[in-house]
Amino acid sequence: MGVQVIGNGKRVVPTAPLIDYVSKAMPDASYEEKGMSIGATRDVWQRIVRKEYITLFTADKFAIALGQHPALIWKNWYEITGYERAEEVA
Repeated sequence: MGVQVIGNGKRVVPTAPLIDYVSKAMPDASYEEKGMSIGATRDVWQRIVRKEYITLFTADKFAIALGQHPALIWKNWYEITGYERAEEVA
C-alpha cells in the first residue's frame, strides 16, 4: 500500500494501523481516553475511526503523542511515505 494523494494534494496514510495500535494498547479505553492518547479529543478519535486516511503530518503528530515513531505504528512507513530510514541517510 503506497502513499496516497488526495484531491487537495495532501499525502495521506491509512488510519487502520493507528486504530489497531491504539485499540490493542488500550482495549478497554473509552473514545475519550483513546483521543487523549493521541493528543486529541473524543470527537477527533470518532472521526478517525470513520476516516480511511489521515495526512502524513497528522500521522506523525499522533505517533509522537503516543511516544512512538510512526514506523512503529505504520510498519511500512518508509515505503508508503518515500522517506528514507535515518540509518540510510547518515
